[in-house]
Amino acid sequence: MGIIADTLNHIAVILIFGGLLLLAFIKLTNPQSINVRANRWFALFLILFSSFWLEEIFQFAGVNEPNIFVMSLVHGIQGSTPFSFYLCVWHFTNIKFVFKKQQLIHLFLPCLFIALVFLRTYFLSDSVWLKFVLLSIILLQALYYSFASFVLLRKHQKNILEFASDNNDFNLKWLENIIIQVIIISVLIAVYSIVVNSEQLNLFANSFLLFTVYFIGYHSLKQKELFPISEKQKDDIEFIIEEDVSGNIEKRKLIADADLHIYKQKLNQLMLEDKVYLDNDLNLVKLADRLLVSPHQLSYIINEGFNENFFSFINKYRVDNAKQLLVDPSKDVNTMLSIAFDSGFNSKTAFNTTFKKLTGFTPSEFRKKERII
Repeated sequence: MGIIADTLNHIAVILIFGGLLLLAFIKLTNPQSINVRANRWFALFLILFSSFWLEEIFQFAGVNEPNIFVMSLVHGIQGSTPFSFYLCVWHFTNIKFVFKKQQLIHLFLPCLFIALVFLRTYFLSDSVWLKFVLLSIILLQALYYSFASFVLLRKHQKNILEFASDNNDFNLKWLENIIIQVIIISVLIAVYSIVVNSEQLNLFANSFLLFTVYFIGYHSLKQKELFPISEKQKDDIEFIIEEDVSGNIEKRKLIADADLHIYKQKLNQLMLEDKVYLDNDLNLVKLADRLLVSPHQLSYIINEGFNENFFSFINKYRVDNAKQLLVDPSKDVNTMLSIAFDSGFNSKTAFNTTFKKLTGFTPSEFRKKERII
């Protein structure tokens, strides 16, 4: 059993290391040029993440004593892994990223970690307190940047409701799940090592992490361009988000009340007569072009004129359209997926989630309820 476990563990390590480097290469080359800056930082995170298995790869290759300077440098740079993940999340969630001088403080702990690693390697190799300090620094960074990344992702999920009509492709839930999975495996490893104290820990941990690597690969390669718009439009949307986050009760009046009433009528006409909501790729920018206003002005019209955000405004019409199809006897042969597409949704998941959020029922429950009545 020991030989089999060792063999399986070796295979898992090779697949993890190779998978992370391959995915990093794909993200760096980025053939489709999607989320370019965010994916560059994501590639750096993947490379740093893969380095945690480098010593085992050296052992498999027969390099039992790798260069001490190189390995010290690798161990030191590993301390930047949580920060690199935070930076990639920051780029994914911010429509325009500008690195400011005050953010240089984030480099303090990674630089300190590298210095202490070399100090321990060359001068204080037997120091227990220094080992404790190094573990504390990496743990502190992991906890802090995991929490900070989680906060950024939650803010992003709220912000996209101001300019996207479908949030499933843009909500970055997969990055949230990476954080959760890493925390889970860390807790499980700690408990398993204390309670069981078995050599099979590596196989258990690496099997779980191999699943995490494939999870990362699948979802990161599916990720669409988050902000497929011009620089001017990005400025408008960034201003909308900052205005919403600031929490100001009275927003700057962009449109006079008389003109606001006219634009509301035009917008209702686009919804009811032209049925623009049936475009499953509709976003704030596309609708603003149809209404011949800026994205910022359209956001103001929807927020102030209808007291809604863009997401709820558009999906209200989609759900109403779906209701008509669900109770229409001639549409009984239609699948839920076809009704979703015919109503402007681009997936069954988005359809079910949004329909239940706005009505309190799933589409199937709604159809049954209406047939009974």
